[in-house]
Amino acid sequence: LMFTDAVTIHTSDTNESSCSEKDEGSIIFSLKLFELGIALTFTLPPEYPQESPPQVVVTCLSGSNLSRTHLKTLNEGIQDHLSEESKVWSGDPYVYDLILWIQDNFTRILKGSEIIASSSSSSVHPGSDSDAKRTPAKITKQDSKIIRQWVWFIGFYTKKIIQAFVNCGREQGLTGFLMPGKPSVACLEGSEKKVNKFLKITRTELFATVSASSRKMKLVFRDLDVKAPAFQSFEELNLGCAAGTHKRKDLTDLGELQKYLEKVGCGHAFKEIFNDAVKK
Repeated sequence: LMFTDAVTIHTSDTNESSCSEKDEGSIIFSLKLFELGIALTFTLPPEYPQESPPQVVVTCLSGSNLSRTHLKTLNEGIQDHLSEESKVWSGDPYVYDLILWIQDNFTRILKGSEIIASSSSSSVHPGSDSDAKRTPAKITKQDSKIIRQWVWFIGFYTKKIIQAFVNCGREQGLTGFLMPGKPSVACLEGSEKKVNKFLKITRTELFATVSASSRKMKLVFRDLDVKAPAFQSFEELNLGCAAGTHKRKDLTDLGELQKYLEKVGCGHAFKEIFNDAVKK
C-alpha cells in the first residue's frame, strides 16, 4: 500500500503511558488527508486482518475549518460503518478500502450533521401555528440522485464470479456494465446508497472465495453530476480482442471500449479510468 500524503508509522510500546495492555503488539500509524483537512490515526490490533478490522480516529489538521461537531459526526459515522463491516468480516486487509470509503463519504456524512443541526435550530414551540403545519422532513436526495462509480480491475476472468457480479448489480437496482478480461472495467450507475451497498456486497461476499492477488479492484472515480442514466440495465460487456490479433484471448479491446463509452455519452470516462488506474 503506497501513500502520497505524509505518513507516520510506529508500533505500540507497552512502556508508554498512552498504551494499555490491549494495545500490545498493535501497529499505529497516521495518514494526513490534506484535501479534506483531517488526519486519520489507524490502530491495527494483533488479530488484524484475520479476526479484527482496523480502528481509526479522525482529528483536524492545522487550519482546518471543521468543528468539534463535525469531528464527532465523522468519527461516529466511521464507527457505524466499521460495526457493519465487522458483522461480515472476511479476514482481508481493509485499510486501503476504508480510506477510500472515508474519502467517498466525507461530504455526505458532514451534510447529514448539517441537516440535523438545521432541523434543530429551526424547531418551533409546541402548540404554535408553525408547529401545526410542520411535517417531518424527508431526506431523499441520496436515494434519488444518480451517480456513476467507475471501477478498474487488473483482470476479471472467472465466469461464475462474473455472473454473480452482474446478477448482484441487477438485484441492487443498478444499471451499467461489467467488461471482463484483462484489464476489466465496470460502471455502477444508480443512487449513492445502492452503489455503496453493492460495493460492500462485492468485497465481503462475491470476492470472499477469490484469492487476494486475483481481486485487485480500484475505485477509480465517481461521476457525481449525472443528469440522466446512460444505461438501461446492468449487463456483461464482452469486448475481447479479435481472434488472431494477440496470443492472449482474454485481453480486452480498449479501442472498442472507448468507442462504446463515447456512444453512450460517457467518453470522458475512458481517460479518467486509465490515467488514474496506472498511477502509483
